[in-house]
Amino acid sequence: MSKERRNWSSEDKIKLLRRHLIERVPISTICEEARLAPSLFHRWQEQLFGNAALALEGNRRPERGQDQQRIEKLEQKIRQKDEVLAELMAEHISLKKRTWGTLNGCWVEPDVRDAVVDFIRDWAEKTGLSIEQLLEWLELSVGKFYNWRQRYGQANQHNGGVPRDFWLQDWEKRLVGGIRG
Repeated sequence: MSKERRNWSSEDKIKLLRRHLIERVPISTICEEARLAPSLFHRWQEQLFGNAALALEGNRRPERGQDQQRIEKLEQKIRQKDEVLAELMAEHISLKKRTWGTLNGCWVEPDVRDAVVDFIRDWAEKTGLSIEQLLEWLELSVGKFYNWRQRYGQANQHNGGVPRDFWLQDWEKRLVGGIRG
């Protein structure tokens, strides 16, 4: 024989718990009349006493609705601050770009390169904005930035430096010398 499953409302649970706690009706009697398992009744009792502190606190705590409103206002302030900060950073970066000149597709002085790396590091830390966001505003690729960061403080060195004596053969040296002389 299958047992019938019932959903008990909070009001029904409170009525049954009140009969036991206030009217002193034994749990066995309540469970028989309501066709309820004693273990379920005991679970309701645990829930009641587990949440009793909240019920007895009264008006000492602001209501949940007030807390939620306060949280929403603070979140709105943060969103507004982030928007203003992003706008200011975009303006600041625009000024920096004019000072630094083009950073893409051309050779960049080591001092400018290091200034860009310092700028990105400092402002990412101060504002909490991501390095990627700042680089996007600067129109600088992430790969180039990390390459510059590795070469921070170093002079640019190119493969085609000063020609070496051993690069020329003797007959080439004589030929070059003969033209000059």
